[in-house]
Amino acid sequence: MELSCVAIYNNAVDPVFLYFSESVTEMLGWTPEELVGQTSSTFLHTDEAGALQQLHLRNIATESLTSLITYRFLHKNGSYVQVESIVHYCYDLLVTANFLRDETSLKHKVRANSTDELIMVQPDGCAQLVQVRKYRRAEEEHSWDSQNPMVMAKVTARKEPRFFLLLNRFTDNLQIVWVSDQAERSFGLDMQEMYGKTLYHYMQESDIVAMKTQIDLAKQMGMVVRLRFEWVVDRENDASFTVEAIFDCTLDGIIMIIRRAFQIII
Repeated sequence: MELSCVAIYNNAVDPVFLYFSESVTEMLGWTPEELVGQTSSTFLHTDEAGALQQLHLRNIATESLTSLITYRFLHKNGSYVQVESIVHYCYDLLVTANFLRDETSLKHKVRANSTDELIMVQPDGCAQLVQVRKYRRAEEEHSWDSQNPMVMAKVTARKEPRFFLLLNRFTDNLQIVWVSDQAERSFGLDMQEMYGKTLYHYMQESDIVAMKTQIDLAKQMGMVVRLRFEWVVDRENDASFTVEAIFDCTLDGIIMIIRRAFQIII
């Protein structure tokens, strides 16, 4: 069994952990309560903390949908363990699926080939871009330093509206167990109504088979998957809007990042 957990942190320069799922204890020794409210830099290796802060700012500035980053994280027993995190930027949050790194495992290889980019932070503190998907825009080659005004202008610029769901992976109907507040603020959805509902409640019947197929790939193979579908607002009046969603799966749930879909021009 591959150990994994979900983590959520804010978009501060030195980000603060807002949530950890229960499996973090088996994975890293800490309880969620011991981590929530702490700054992430507290648990990073000193040789890598600078590079990871720059990657954090870069992920915010570029609104990264899926970056796979490998680095060292402090275990409660005092040792540092190799972790790989799929980082999703989600408006004012960063949502991550975190795994103990095993480069020989099939799921690691599937993850590495289904994210937008793979970045390895080396023991000397250098961040190495190992691979990048062809469609991802090449970024400027400069230091993502918090003291650079141009960098901070990009970091603080208005971001694309997105919201986040955490789904119960152990239910066939994909029950919603967490909703980020941007679902209500940016999309006008009723957050309280969404808790406990099945994801399929918000989907058209014609999209459900494709959704189930993609979710199975995320659960069984560790793949980061994408799906475009209609988010149903009012079924009786046939009101919906088109969204693009990205999914990945951990032991504690399925992460789903949602944004409005770009119009396809033919």
